[in-house]
Amino acid sequence: KDVGIKDGLIAAVEDSLDEADGREIYDATGYIVTPGLVDLLSHNHPEGTVLGVSPNAQALNGVTTTVSPGDFGAHAVGAFRASKAQYRPRTLGWLMISRVGYSAFPHTSLAFLSYADQAAATAALVANSDILLGVKVLTGFSITGHLSAADDLVPLDRAIAACEDAAIAVPGKTFRVCVHIGGQRTTTQINDIVTKLRAGDIIVH
Repeated sequence: KDVGIKDGLIAAVEDSLDEADGREIYDATGYIVTPGLVDLLSHNHPEGTVLGVSPNAQALNGVTTTVSPGDFGAHAVGAFRASKAQYRPRTLGWLMISRVGYSAFPHTSLAFLSYADQAAATAALVANSDILLGVKVLTGFSITGHLSAADDLVPLDRAIAACEDAAIAVPGKTFRVCVHIGGQRTTTQINDIVTKLRAGDIIVH
């Protein structure tokens, strides 16, 4: 098949297209031709975390949109925005409810419950609604095991509240919550998490 592209969009897919109609001709024999790939969970902020991988490296594998799973919190969202200019793929992100993001890795991002800063998260979502999908929350004993059982899911509650408050301030925008599960304190905690989530919120891992 021949594929015709015009103004960045697929304009035609035919058995044969007239090469005279093309400004540039590429022979893709032996290659896979696909729309740009979307990496929905990628540590794409190497400036902010040791887990980070450059989106430009992902572009070599056909990725045109990459989404950070909370590499940064409210304190570093500005740095994430500034770094976008050097990358070829479109870079979006989830804002970590912990204002320090993954910068503390491999230690917990919620060393103190106060790090789960609802007001700061709301403000960051409102100011960066064009690049943020919502708020990321890490759960599990390795993250919140040092907190009391009563406080275990408080970060999740604050993340949901931040998304809802920000949606009021940005008409027409819906912010989701992305919850990382694993190693829960109790066998029933995942049920507790699911009960709190709203339609369209996401569970990962």
